[in-house]
Amino acid sequence: MDFCIRNAAVLLDGELRTGVDVRVRDGIIAQIGPSLSAPETVNGEGLVLSPGFIDIHIHAIAGKECQDDDPDAIPHMARALVRHGVTSFLPTTATETVQNLRRTLIRAAEWSGQDTGGAAVLGCHLEGPFLSMARKGAQRGDCILPPTRENWLAIAEGYEKYVRIIAIAPENPGALDLIGYLAGQGVTVSLAHTEADYETSMAAFDAGAREATHLFNGMVPLAHRSPGVVGASLVRDGVAAEIIADLVHLHPGALALVVRSKGPAGVVLISDAMAATDLPDGEYSLAGSKVFVRDRQARLQDGTLAGSTLTLEVAVRNMVRSVGVPLPQALGMATINPARQIGETRRGRIETGCVADLVLLRGDLSVESVYVGGVRAKI
Repeated sequence: MDFCIRNAAVLLDGELRTGVDVRVRDGIIAQIGPSLSAPETVNGEGLVLSPGFIDIHIHAIAGKECQDDDPDAIPHMARALVRHGVTSFLPTTATETVQNLRRTLIRAAEWSGQDTGGAAVLGCHLEGPFLSMARKGAQRGDCILPPTRENWLAIAEGYEKYVRIIAIAPENPGALDLIGYLAGQGVTVSLAHTEADYETSMAAFDAGAREATHLFNGMVPLAHRSPGVVGASLVRDGVAAEIIADLVHLHPGALALVVRSKGPAGVVLISDAMAATDLPDGEYSLAGSKVFVRDRQARLQDGTLAGSTLTLEVAVRNMVRSVGVPLPQALGMATINPARQIGETRRGRIETGCVADLVLLRGDLSVESVYVGGVRAKI
C-alpha cells in the first residue's frame, strides 16, 4: 500500500506539528514533509496522528487471557486491542505453573512477527514467578518459585529471546544474581510484587534492573524513613516507572508525583488489563483466581486489586485531563517510552524508516482509525 496522511496534527519529536504529511509505503514510513503525494490520501483534518500505542503489560481483554489453553487467545487479544489504538503488545503472564508459563511463552513466540489480524505481538512479559509471597497480590502463591537459573530455564529454555520483560522481587535469595544474568542476556528486568527496601532496590538497579512494575502497587508504601522500592525507583536515573493510570490504582496526585520525579521520558503507561476489559461487570478470572468486577474495578474476594479494565487511550486521556500532562508527553508515555524499554527502535515514533504503526485520534482522544504495519485495521 502507498498512501499519504494529510492535515492531521502529527506527533514528531515530542511535539504536535501541523502542515506536515506522512507517506506510508509497503508498511514503512517513507516520507515526512509538506505537500507530499501518493496514490491514495487519508484526510486527517481535526485529528491527531500518533505512533500506535504499545502495551508492554497486559494479561487479557475481551474475555480471553493470554494464559488460556486456547490457541486463539493471543490473536483474540490482538484483534481487540487495535480498537483502543494499540498496534503492538507483550502478552503478559501472571504467576502460574511452569507448564502454563512455558506454553504461553511458546505461543507468544509463535505469534511474534505473524499476522494476528490486529496488534503485533512483540514477545512476552513474565510477571513472575520470582516474586514475594508477602506482596503477591492476585498472583498464585503456590506457583511462586526461587529465582534460580534452573527455574528460569525450565520456563524459557529455547525461547529466551522472546522474553522481553521479566518481573522479579529482588529481596529473595539469589535474585540479584539472576537479575544480573538476565540483564546481561538483554532481558528487561522489572522490580515487582516485592518487600524490598531502598538499599536492596538500589542493589537490583546496580545489577541491571531498569524498571518498576505498576509503581506503588504490589510493593511497600513510600515512607519518609523507609522509602523502599518506590523511593528508589523515583530517584534512580535510567529506571522507568510503569503506571496504571485508571485513577483507581493511583490517585492523580501520585501520578503527578511520578511524572515530576521521573520526567515524562521515564514513565510508561500500561493497562495491566484482565479479561473483563471491554466486557460488562461480573465474575471473571486471572491466572486461575476468581476476580469480581464492579464499577470497572477488578478485585479478589478480599478486595485486593487484580489487574484493571483500563485501555491505553483512556490512560492517555486520564494523564491529560486529570494530571495535566501535555498531550505530546502523554502520548510519548504510551509509544516511544515503552518501545525504548524493550529495545524496539523502529516502533513508537513517526520517523522515516520506522514501521507504519499509527493511530488517528479525535479531539476527545477516542480512536478514529488504526494502521498496523501500514494496513488499516478493523476496529
